[in-house]
Amino acid sequence: MANKDATRGKKGGGKFQDLYAFDIGTPYVNAEINFLPKYGRPAWHESQWELYIAGYKAAGDRLIGTLRKYRVPNANGMVYPILYLYRHYLELRLKETIESGNMLRPKTKRLECEGFGHNLDRAWQECRKIFEETGFQVEPAQLMDAGELIVQFSTLDHTSLDLRYPIRKLSKDPRRNVWNRQEINLAKLRKYMQQVSSLLEKGSKWVQLTRDQVAEFNG
Repeated sequence: MANKDATRGKKGGGKFQDLYAFDIGTPYVNAEINFLPKYGRPAWHESQWELYIAGYKAAGDRLIGTLRKYRVPNANGMVYPILYLYRHYLELRLKETIESGNMLRPKTKRLECEGFGHNLDRAWQECRKIFEETGFQVEPAQLMDAGELIVQFSTLDHTSLDLRYPIRKLSKDPRRNVWNRQEINLAKLRKYMQQVSSLLEKGSKWVQLTRDQVAEFNG
């Protein structure tokens, strides 16, 4: 029988125990799961969101950067994790903004993030409402561009399943991919993601600032 600590991913013996030890000689390969900064509850909660959000975005950027750096001739396999990383970044940032915005609303008008599932369209519409409610100043064209890219991701993978699995159980023919064959320029994808993420990051920080100012005013 397998060691329970090993199967749970805990250090405590076993063949893979060195997974949980830092490599002093090559610090750039080290990471800490569930990193906990040394400060209070509100900041800790936000830091957890930011670790996930920044991580997914950075991973997508780095993968595309690696393809360009090493001139990988065929990215047909890597396109799925790249698109998923970016899609999940969008989902997390939208939900984080909604959660921050909820703190400015009466409890009866709050919409919990879980209720949106993986629906990017609904999350984006709610995010726009929060931008309006908090007075976030942004050019209409920027909102339109962000909305268009989010719709592209939602159309590509509405349920956040197609980018992770080659088959869909509910399909009439589960052996067939649900997409039509199409080409995608990953360099331009990264460029457009930078533009949209810039807007979303500014909007998120604005909502957080507004929330903190209201909380401080109310004592």
